[in-house]
Amino acid sequence: MLGGPLYRKYGVYLDRVTVAQPPYDYESRLQEMFPGAFQNLRLMALDPYDLALTKLERNIERNRSDVRYLARSIPFDLELLRDRY
Repeated sequence: MLGGPLYRKYGVYLDRVTVAQPPYDYESRLQEMFPGAFQNLRLMALDPYDLALTKLERNIERNRSDVRYLARSIPFDLELLRDRY
């Protein structure tokens, strides 16, 4: 929470997203963002395929634009994307 204890003490603001519907078994594919950068914190992120599928699930223009950007930036394996869908 902005202005909460974590923010006041460390300047860290976390925004929890509760509407996301990640694909099945996404936990096994989470990727650490900055390995070894922090002593007591591990930041994890969805892999690009799970992120794209999560955004497409919401199906709003901003998320469709994000997926188009991902598709241009990362050479998606369309078969893998289809399998996860």
